[in-house]
Amino acid sequence: MDKLIGGVSHDLLSWAGFVHAVGLILSVRRGGLLWMGPPCGNFTWMSRASTKRTISNPLGTGPKAKIANLLTSRWFFLAWLAHSIEQQELSLIHISEPTRPY
Repeated sequence: MDKLIGGVSHDLLSWAGFVHAVGLILSVRRGGLLWMGPPCGNFTWMSRASTKRTISNPLGTGPKAKIANLLTSRWFFLAWLAHSIEQQELSLIHISEPTRPY
């Protein structure tokens, strides 16, 4: 999703964009691929001057931090949704090496 190409329906910060993203995830078919990621750069040490994130205040302050926090919380929900609708009985993720310790 890219709001520069798709407008408000592709803007995860808008309610319309978020609902559209949920619909896209629900439309992934068996064998399909979902590719997404959170705005990680906003949480690194290099952006601490602009976001004011610290160990005691991990949410930070300011507009950049608020936008990244909203995007990240929506990303986590979408990732949870995608995982929840996976065909559990057909999945082998529970026995794959990266998830075995958990």
